[in-house]
This record gives sequence, structure tokens and C-alpha cells, in this order.
Amino acid sequence: MFYKTSFLIVSCKIMKTKCIKTKNSYHTALVLKAQLGMLSKKERSRIPDSTFSDWKKRNLSLVVGFTEDDPAHFKDEVYRKISESKTFKKTLSALLLVFQFYFSLTENMRGKRRIWSEQKKNIVSIVTRISPLIGIKAACKLLKISSQRFYRWKNEFHCFTSTFNLCRKLHPNNLLTKNKRSSPSI
Repeated sequence: MFYKTSFLIVSCKIMKTKCIKTKNSYHTALVLKAQLGMLSKKERSRIPDSTFSDWKKRNLSLVVGFTEDDPAHFKDEVYRKISESKTFKKTLSALLLVFQFYFSLTENMRGKRRIWSEQKKNIVSIVTRISPLIGIKAACKLLKISSQRFYRWKNEFHCFTSTFNLCRKLHPNNLLTKNKRSSPSI
């Protein structure tokens, strides 16, 4: 009898009420909102920290059927929320501070014209990449060059074959070396 009682006590301790653990599932748009920092405080409080941390690292392009340019995810309201987002504003202000720091560095550098002229190709490629977004004048102003200088650098050709460093593309009426030899001297 004692044995049965102790067994019942043991079995009751082992077989307490079973807790069935369920896994929460969330819509992919909520994951996207978390990655963009657009969750409200109420939404954020209902999501466990481990899940939120996982969402920040998750690559959404691997999710079947999800496309970032889906109009259902990005509406005018979403863009408005992004622009009103505190994290977006903080990130943008930090980026502007970094730009200001680099501008102040370049203003105080010695030989900056030499460095700029050595980096012509890079500067031209950067301006051509960002000009569709912000315009050529703004891109040139951002890199502290004039738009006239940008166009001059863009149209500059490096001819290594010409003796006088004159390119056929820039100087189409220029005589070639073989034409100079065959023409009678004047």
C-alpha cells in the first residue's frame, strides 16, 4: 500500500498538467516593418526579444513569394512612416555628421587639388552613379567640384598613342602619324 501511494505521488509529480508549447507565426510584412524600424511600441512589446533579434538578421529574399517591391508592402503610408521614423531621422543625422566631418577634413588638407585630379575617374563614376538620384549639380556640390569641371573630366580622354597627346575623338581633323609622313612638306 505504501508502495502504491508513493508511486501515485511520483506519477502525479511527473505527470503534472501538460503545457503544450505553440510556435507563433507572424506575417512577413511585420518582419519587414521590424527590419525598417517601423514597429509601434505596442507591436514591439508583443514580440519576444529572441524573435525580434532573429528578424533583424533574416534575409527576406529567401522567403518564397516575398518581393520587396510588392506594392502591398510599400504604400504612401509606409513611406510617410519611414520619413517620420525616429530611427530613420537619427541615422540620417548621423550620416550628415560624418559627411560634415569628411568635408572639414578635405578643406584642411594640403594638396587637395592634386588628390582630386588623381582621383578623377573615381569622382566621375561616383557623380554619374548618384546624379540620377539627386541631380548633377547636387552631386558635384557634395564632392566639392564644379559641374563644369565634372563635364571636363568626363569628356577627357587619355591617349597614349598620340605624340602630341591629341585624341582623334577630341580632334577629328588631326593627322595620323602615317599621314604626316606621306604628305609633302609645305
